[in-house]
Amino acid sequence: MERHISRCHQAAQRKLRQIAMIFLVMAAAVPVASPDTPQEARDLTEATIEELMQIEVTSVAKKEQKLNQVPAAVYVITQEDIRRSGLTSIPELLRLAPGVEVARISSNQWAITARGFNGRFANKLLVLVDGRCVYTTMFSGVYWDTLDVPLDDIDRIEVIRGPGATMWGANAVNGVINIITKPAKQTQGGLVTAGGGNEPLAQGSVRYGDALGPDAFYRIFGTYSNHDGVYNQNGGAYVDNWYLGHVGFRVDWDESERDAFVFLGDGYGSRIGQSYSVPTLTPPYLQLDGASANPTGGNALARWQHRLSGGSETDLQIYFDRYARLGEIGGDQLTTLDLDFQHRWEISSRQELQWGFEVRRTVDNTLGSFVASLDPPSRAETLYSFFLQDEIRLIADQLFITAGSKIEHNVFTGFEVQPDARLMWTPTARHALWAAVSRAVRTPSRLEENIQAVESVTAQPGGVLAVVSLSGNPKQLSETLLGYQAGYRTQVAESISLDATVFYNRYDHLATIEPGQPQWLSPQYLLVPLTYGNLLKGTGRGMEVAATYIPVKRWKVTGSYSWLSLDLDAYPTSHAASALGASPGHSWQIRSELNLPRRTTWDSALFFVGGIPDQAVPAYARLDMHLSWRASPQLEFSISGQNLLDPRHVEFYLPDEGPNVRFEVQRSFFGKVSWSF
Repeated sequence: MERHISRCHQAAQRKLRQIAMIFLVMAAAVPVASPDTPQEARDLTEATIEELMQIEVTSVAKKEQKLNQVPAAVYVITQEDIRRSGLTSIPELLRLAPGVEVARISSNQWAITARGFNGRFANKLLVLVDGRCVYTTMFSGVYWDTLDVPLDDIDRIEVIRGPGATMWGANAVNGVINIITKPAKQTQGGLVTAGGGNEPLAQGSVRYGDALGPDAFYRIFGTYSNHDGVYNQNGGAYVDNWYLGHVGFRVDWDESERDAFVFLGDGYGSRIGQSYSVPTLTPPYLQLDGASANPTGGNALARWQHRLSGGSETDLQIYFDRYARLGEIGGDQLTTLDLDFQHRWEISSRQELQWGFEVRRTVDNTLGSFVASLDPPSRAETLYSFFLQDEIRLIADQLFITAGSKIEHNVFTGFEVQPDARLMWTPTARHALWAAVSRAVRTPSRLEENIQAVESVTAQPGGVLAVVSLSGNPKQLSETLLGYQAGYRTQVAESISLDATVFYNRYDHLATIEPGQPQWLSPQYLLVPLTYGNLLKGTGRGMEVAATYIPVKRWKVTGSYSWLSLDLDAYPTSHAASALGASPGHSWQIRSELNLPRRTTWDSALFFVGGIPDQAVPAYARLDMHLSWRASPQLEFSISGQNLLDPRHVEFYLPDEGPNVRFEVQRSFFGKVSWSF
């Protein structure tokens, strides 16, 4: 198997070299002359390197900071990146960020994480939308299939690689993703989009915004998408087709120079096809089945920002969220009410103090089956947290240190302390160096503590049935990380920028599944118990490099390379084979954005992702292209293609889907028209 993967890797490398040469030659051969008239250049972004380095981010310290002054590994996916990528969903857009692992498992399932331990239920990446947490403690992860934010309404996606627990709390272990939408004032008027292809089959949206007064604005929207199923390696179609409908609104009101209010909310309904394997007590003891889940949900968020004298300000946020997912083999419903307050205080010109607290109440209800259930089926939890962070400017505009900690109490493990210290040095306006040391935890989920599941049933000699069961562990511990990072961000020249990060992570109490002592339930049934444990530790090390090059005014090229190495060791008392999750060791990408004459853009992206030997998933290359034409200031046509190098390929493998079931991501095309008024 290793030789086969090696041959596939070598073949992929040869193919990549050929494609890369063609890719670059084609891009260089396209004329980049100025448009015939100034009107033809409207709306085609031509940002300089200096402007890109000055992009504002808010997710690292919960305040506005220039990108080149942030002591963290941050990448910003801008609205322009979103529009020009031709991608149609948030999970796919995250491929644009270096160091983020995105693998499509099926039509409606993704494995997404940063810096290792990827899987369908990857649990070390915290995800937020406008400050609202969409990471669920039911299974410690994100339902990517219902994370639907209208792409035209997104201002930017801030991707933080590395711990962010001091500001955002538990589960911000290997990274934080914050999806930030535009203020309603920036989306005035109407917008209608419609498109179709073989993936997705159909997708459309309607949006309208208007003023409620001189300082108050609103928008409302509705979206719909319909997706076909993907294929397995023997060419058979699977029942993982799905559709999603989504409506929502946002209101922004700047009541005065000191007070600003935001109120937003949305609701969705979906039907998601699923294929799964169900253990049975009758031959052949495993039933491959397909059915559908019907996720529904909604949320509302209100935020009040108040500016005090002396440059200080407070931020009060409250949100309500509720979702339900019901399927053939069970379901869950979760209701969340969250209150968050923070105060930023300018003590002096050289010192700034931030503090805040959060209270979160969740109530869940679950429906079990023979395959899996939670005991108890319903549970209420309350989380309390407090954070304090101090920023001291040792040398004005050049050297500052930030230190703080979050103290959090949860029902699973009690009190957790998550400190962080960061140093930032900007010797000149074009050079920035930073270093950080942080502690973060991933708290156990309801599933890890309370699950009762039948994993498999196998026939043994003498007519005996071996039943493998999985039980939760009420004493499950938090996974811990002590992370060290250092980075260098620079504007090499007027046309080149570079961002490099190295990291070293020490993990302890990683989750494992441990076998127990088999027991006879009767002369016919032998129970083989499994339970969750925390008997794995290890280290992760790696680097991430990203660069931007603007050779001429109308052409931008970006590229990145990521390397990851995980070295894990089990405790002597463990019998687990490895940690839960798998990740490639190497990945890179190169993207080209070209503004052509007559309001036309041509954008290309070439990705390479290394193989995953543990899953016998070979390395693969992916080529995407996107061509758009703005026929008028209000009307735009575009067509895009993804995975153009091969008809289909495997990106991730889930053994629990059944033997020899490997979903494949297929080549796809999508056409779209946008009309604004």
